[in-house]
Amino acid sequence: MLFYKLNIKQNTYNCLTFKKKLYIIIKMRANQKKSLKIIILIIAVIILIAAISVGVYFVIKNRQMRYYLVELSTNANGITLSGESKGLAPSATIISRPVLVNVTENSSSSFLRAKIIFSSDSEDNRVLSFVNQLNNAIKDTQTYISNYYSWQYNENDNSFYLISSQGNLKTVYSTDDNYYFLEKLTVPSSIKQISSLNSDGENVQIGENITIKVTFEAIQTIDILENEAPTIKNVSPHFNNFAIYKENGFTSENGYIINFSGSAKSLILPKFVGEDYIIGIKPNAFNSQDLEKIVIPGSYIYFADNCFSSCTNLKYVAIKSETPVKLSSTAFTANANLEIYVPSTNLSYIKQNYAALPYINNVKNYITVTTNKTSEIDANAVAIYAPNVTEFEGNFRNFTRLKLLMAPNLTTISDSMFKENVTLIECDTPNVTTIENSAFNGCTSLINASFSKKLQNIGETAFLGCSNLLNINFAKNASVISREAFRSCGSITNVKFENENVTIGAGAFFLCSNLRVVEISKITKIDSYALSQCNNLRYVKINDINSTDINANCINNSTNAIFVFTTETSRTSFSANVPALASKTALVKIEDQVLLKFEGNIRNLNLAEFGLITKIKEIGNNAFQDNTGVISINIPSSVTKLGDNIFVGCTSLNSITINNSAIPEVTTNTFEGVKEDFTIYVPSNLLNLYKKSFENYNFTILSIN
Repeated sequence: MLFYKLNIKQNTYNCLTFKKKLYIIIKMRANQKKSLKIIILIIAVIILIAAISVGVYFVIKNRQMRYYLVELSTNANGITLSGESKGLAPSATIISRPVLVNVTENSSSSFLRAKIIFSSDSEDNRVLSFVNQLNNAIKDTQTYISNYYSWQYNENDNSFYLISSQGNLKTVYSTDDNYYFLEKLTVPSSIKQISSLNSDGENVQIGENITIKVTFEAIQTIDILENEAPTIKNVSPHFNNFAIYKENGFTSENGYIINFSGSAKSLILPKFVGEDYIIGIKPNAFNSQDLEKIVIPGSYIYFADNCFSSCTNLKYVAIKSETPVKLSSTAFTANANLEIYVPSTNLSYIKQNYAALPYINNVKNYITVTTNKTSEIDANAVAIYAPNVTEFEGNFRNFTRLKLLMAPNLTTISDSMFKENVTLIECDTPNVTTIENSAFNGCTSLINASFSKKLQNIGETAFLGCSNLLNINFAKNASVISREAFRSCGSITNVKFENENVTIGAGAFFLCSNLRVVEISKITKIDSYALSQCNNLRYVKINDINSTDINANCINNSTNAIFVFTTETSRTSFSANVPALASKTALVKIEDQVLLKFEGNIRNLNLAEFGLITKIKEIGNNAFQDNTGVISINIPSSVTKLGDNIFVGCTSLNSITINNSAIPEVTTNTFEGVKEDFTIYVPSNLLNLYKKSFENYNFTILSIN
């Protein structure tokens, strides 16, 4: 019994010990769980603090990015801000801190002018119309005011001038140091959201980038009177000579077209001339031109006296702005043949506010349709506006008077939709993502078409025979250009493909007689005769190749064409796999907007025709060294500096043409080694300044004109 009792005690002891151990284990696990929870909580707090810190950092960074210092000595063109347009709600603040102008060099005596320009490279006229409103409201900008200076808006050049406290133009010196321009920049509350755009009720959801550019200019009158070069670098030397550019026959000044010297009968007016964003047309710009058809983008807000006066053959004008524009009473000549089409959103405004215009009866209506069935639309319609149609059922082949279709939400141009419609001038469909076979085949009057940037495939013979088609920017993001897609489109001058996987089908640009430049980001395939019989083709610029499927017959009978590469690797690969074209290659090296090297046998080299090369700002040291083939070089207006010894060994070089509206910076060795009969051609209004600046050289300086 004793043993038994002792055993019970031992068992009891063991049980108690077990329970104690179990309790300790449970408690330890509980403590572990509690510790784990504490650790998790601490980690969560750390993550939260980190997230808040990152958020605060980016908020602070964003605010810091809204503070701008502009030094006229190094950057007379100011600063560019970019952002998604969906943030541009009425009353929203764009720049929240003052913009500072810092005059850092001896300016003799100067006046300061500032400009604000909203711009967009969109093909969607609704976007451009929104930008139009922003530029039209610049005068309401809140500028900085101090006790001794302020800024006064001048409508003639859409600029602000620095004014003294006495009310005169204020003269500035380097000792003046700083001037604040903007107090803040806010989207005017008067801006209207365009009904055809998607909107969340607060922000305009355009889905396109809109750029805000703030620029400054020092205007030096004393220097000009003394015929001296400006002492502040990168500054235009003439009063009212800010941002003068010449391109494709257009001359612009201060954001306005001031002259057209071309001979074309059909025109799509440009959104940009060089780097100048165009918002209107100044007096007599196109006066007495032999024009017949004009398409005017939605960014234009101003049409001055006689800008199209005496254009007696003008028959068709499309003003694409959906918001109010300013029309002079003499902007157009009233004649029986003229038809001016404007969107319905602008038409009522024009007829109400410009009822006394002599050409008011030339302003025509669109027919607004809601049906997607072409059989239910009047076949005699001249201009059709279909705001809500996403896809048409049927086609427009028998619409024998149709000149214009505006369908902002259309997504597909189906097979043969406009085939052989010889009256169609313009198809404004910025959301189209699919163009099927023969969609515009034989549309000989078509000059302009706008489609979505998401357009990938262009069907076979889609634009075959569209002999007046001027603009195919819509193809730049496409990956497949099908067989004979643009065959015999004789008015196309340049093509740019930005897709990383471009296939150009057989005969795609066959017989495009005026095509001069083709620029391709990355090529996959060029099929037979794709660029053949293009008599004026000069450059096929290829940034990279991802295959060797280049048909040796792709440029048959385009004898002057040169394939230009940006890397030695791509040039070597191309030459090795297509030896028949190896002699038709050139190499261009560009880094940070500096042209470092040009290698190739091109006699008359026009750098402005190279697409992306127009953006170079400097020609680097020895860039053309030992190039014995080049005879002449045309230098774009964007170039502001010429380096050392850039023409050494160029034994055939006779001349260069400089198009810059300000004298580019040169070194003492820039023109080392040029021939005795070497000539520089410069803008006529700068001839004397160039001669004075280069008076120590023996070469000849002549006017371009």
